[in-house]
Amino acid sequence: MLDTRENLFSATTFAGLLLRNRIAMSPMTTWAANSDLTISDAEAAITAAESAASVW
Repeated sequence: MLDTRENLFSATTFAGLLLRNRIAMSPMTTWAANSDLTISDAEAAITAAESAASVW
C-alpha cells in the first residue's frame, strides 16, 4: 500500500518559492503587523517562538 504521507516531506515549488517540505503554518495574527501590512518585529518574534516550541 502506498503511504501518501511521504509527499508531505518532499520538496515542492509554490509561487516560485522552493519549499523543503509541504507543511506550512499560516499567520495566526494580524494585530502585530506594520501599518503597511508587512510583518513586524513583534509578529516575527511570535512566529519564531511558535516554531521553536513546535506548537503546530
